Amino acid sequence: MQDTAIVIPSFWMGRSTYWTLQQTLMSIERFSPGSLKHTYVVDDYSYGDRCIWGYHELQEKFGFKLQMATESGGLSKTFNIGLKHAKDLGYKYAMMLMGDIELTNDAIGLALPEFINDPKLALIGALRVDCDGKAVECGWELDAFKMPFQDKTKAFQKRYLDAVGHGLCLARLSALDSSGWLSAHYQLGYSDIELGSRLWSCGEKVLYNPHIICQGGESVSKAAALGRSEASALDRWSLDKKNVDGGRISLLVDRANQQRRFFY
Repeated sequence: MQDTAIVIPSFWMGRSTYWTLQQTLMSIERFSPGSLKHTYVVDDYSYGDRCIWGYHELQEKFGFKLQMATESGGLSKTFNIGLKHAKDLGYKYAMMLMGDIELTNDAIGLALPEFINDPKLALIGALRVDCDGKAVECGWELDAFKMPFQDKTKAFQKRYLDAVGHGLCLARLSALDSSGWLSAHYQLGYSDIELGSRLWSCGEKVLYNPHIICQGGESVSKAAALGRSEASALDRWSLDKKNVDGGRISLLVDRANQQRRFFY
């Protein structure tokens, strides 16, 4: 049995989703032959059962497994449905892959030796590039204020990081099971950073490997005010507010209110 499952969360929105998901599946077929039968597409039920026809059409062509959530739960819950199912089926690892991301090489083949050589390695992230080969996502570090940033000058350096994006990453399922799965409290933008921080706190490691490359654009979120996830992130990663002067806290809030790019 293959050790690695592929989990793809899907939020069906008609023709655009059909096309992007098809491109993702074609990239799996090209770079990871045989993995489509170990691929699980999880629909979050945003549109009920009205989208079944599109999935069935793609299923006939690619042979993946389809899971339907019973209620809409956001990105983290949708990922968790597929990840927990993969663990229950006996898979050791899982590739987390967004349905608008395309593989450009054999991600599974490059990741497995890393997991085998280091039993404390829990998560491996990929370099995401746009259609021109420009680095779009290259893992997350936390700055002095415990706020996340990306150092794109090091986009091609393999190294341990605080967190990696969920556009394409590979996970050791036993590590997720023991430390806790993706937090549904962070539905968009911060779930990957929270997971990475939690894994490190549990003694696990998070590796960024730019030799694993995927292609896909970036998602832009603009917060006019602190939303639930953003406020939670400030509480989770900012310095103790009792010991920090108001100027630093204001800086955190100002940065959070500006337009920011979240990669997921």
